[in-house]
Amino acid sequence: MKFSILTILIVIHLGAYSQEKQSLQSSNEKLSLKLTTTLSELENKKQELQQARETIKQLKDEIPALQSPIQEANPKIPAKRAKTVKKGYRPESYRCQAITKAGTQCSRNAGAKSSYCRQHQKKTVMSPPPASSLNGRTIYTGSRGGKYYINKNGKKTYIKQKE
Repeated sequence: MKFSILTILIVIHLGAYSQEKQSLQSSNEKLSLKLTTTLSELENKKQELQQARETIKQLKDEIPALQSPIQEANPKIPAKRAKTVKKGYRPESYRCQAITKAGTQCSRNAGAKSSYCRQHQKKTVMSPPPASSLNGRTIYTGSRGGKYYINKNGKKTYIKQKE
C-alpha cells in the first residue's frame, strides 16, 4: 500500500516536473530571441552614434572657415563670444569669505559692501557702560534694549522687564 502511494506520488511529481521543464525551455527561447534583437539594436545605435560624432567633427572643422568671411565683412563681431552667465550667479569673489566649522568656505553670498554674509558679518555691538548692579552682578543693556547679566557659566541671562 505504501509502495503504491509512493509510486503514484512520484509519477504525479514527474509529470509536473516535465511540464515545468517545457515551460522553462519556452521561456528560455523567448529570452534568447529578445537578447539577440536587443544586441542587434544596440549595434545599430552604436553605428548611429559614431556617424553623429563624425558629423559633429566635420561641422566643427567647418566653423573657422565660415567665421573668417563674417569677420572680414563685419570686424565688430568678436571671433568667440564670452560665455553667458546665469541670472543671479555671483563669482567666488562675491561669496562669503568665512570658513565654516567643517573647514570649507561658506556658500552664501556676501553682503553688498562686505566680504561676509549676514550670519558671518562681524558686528561690533557697542554696549553702554554698566547701568547698575543686581545682587553684586553687573547689569548690561543689549543692542535692542534688553537687560542682562553674565551668570557663573559665562552665559547671558536676561532679566524680565516689569510691565
